[in-house]
Amino acid sequence: SSSKTFLKHVLNEKSLLNAEPAPIVDCKLRLIDPYRIEAISKHREWESHRNNLDHSVISGAHEPRVKQQIPKSLIELKSITLREMNSTRDHIYSGYVLSVAIIDATHSWTPSIHLVIEDENLDCERIGIYGFTKEQGEYLTSKVYTIGSKMNIINPYLRIGASDIKPFIRIDDFSSILMQSESERVINMCRCCGEPNALHACRKCKQARYCSKECQTMDWQLYKHKLICKNQ
Repeated sequence: SSSKTFLKHVLNEKSLLNAEPAPIVDCKLRLIDPYRIEAISKHREWESHRNNLDHSVISGAHEPRVKQQIPKSLIELKSITLREMNSTRDHIYSGYVLSVAIIDATHSWTPSIHLVIEDENLDCERIGIYGFTKEQGEYLTSKVYTIGSKMNIINPYLRIGASDIKPFIRIDDFSSILMQSESERVINMCRCCGEPNALHACRKCKQARYCSKECQTMDWQLYKHKLICKNQ
């Protein structure tokens, strides 16, 4: 759409005008980052218990403490990363846009859609999306919010969970999410390291893909793929 094209133009123009050296990231070292391990494994633990609504790993049914406002204009939006957010308090970052890729998805949408996202610095966080109908939930989880898809979150709301006191990104109006084009999607993303075009599929579930045996072993043991792996 025209709004997506305009947003991409604004962000590209801003990055050219305010170019800074990209942070040096050790891609392998990040895979054993305790926060990353916890975020993904907790998400999968929640997913494995999705039919038990009394079980809450990521707090979900609580009302937002502050209201997220959708901007009337995309002009003057500034980019922000996860590490630039204060993870110790509730706050809506009005006037900002958070650009991320989905690295772990879900097949459940009750009471909300829970994902794990990763930003340009390869930092990750959990996200909860609310405010949609049952029909929309089924479509969004199967066709839109899929692994490898990229999106821009307008006025991101960092919420401290009421149950686990852990930060996550909360979306109360999914129209604040602008999906990037399909050409930007990471095809066959490795479930462990995020590399594209992973050739090896899990023999059991036939869904998770990996670029190496090492990544598959790490995902099974460290990130608890075994909790969500089912025979197909």
